[in-house]
This record gives sequence, C-alpha cells and structure tokens, in this order.
Amino acid sequence: MFTWFAIHRNKKYAKKYNWDPRWLGVEEINTIFVKRVKDLQKRYGIKQDGLCRGLTYKLLLLEHLNDVRDKKY
Repeated sequence: MFTWFAIHRNKKYAKKYNWDPRWLGVEEINTIFVKRVKDLQKRYGIKQDGLCRGLTYKLLLLEHLNDVRDKKY
C-alpha cells in the first residue's frame, strides 16, 4: 500500500473513530505515523496495511486506555 494513500485514509479514520495520532507518539498523521501503525499491526500479527481502522483501531484504543489507566488520571 502506498504511504500517501494510508496517510489520506488515516485522516478520514481519525475523524470517524475519534482517535488521536499522539496515541502513537506523533503529532500528526504522516509517514512516521503509518510506520507505527504497521509496527502495532505486526506486534499483534494482523495485516500490516498501515490503516488504523477496525481491529487495528480497537487494539490501539486498548493500548491507549491502558496507558491512561497506568498514569492514574
């Protein structure tokens, strides 16, 4: 998958699912963000397409919620 396509689609998914690229340690959706999504997908053994939707979104959300819980807000 082309990175420019993944960036474009992820911007749409961010609005749809209300997630924030800072959950993966970047300020904006860019090539670094796409790489981190692919790393997350690889870590969980799912298709590495760089898109944060569906199962990838759910896994990212779970990690984010665990991080928030661990910080004890």
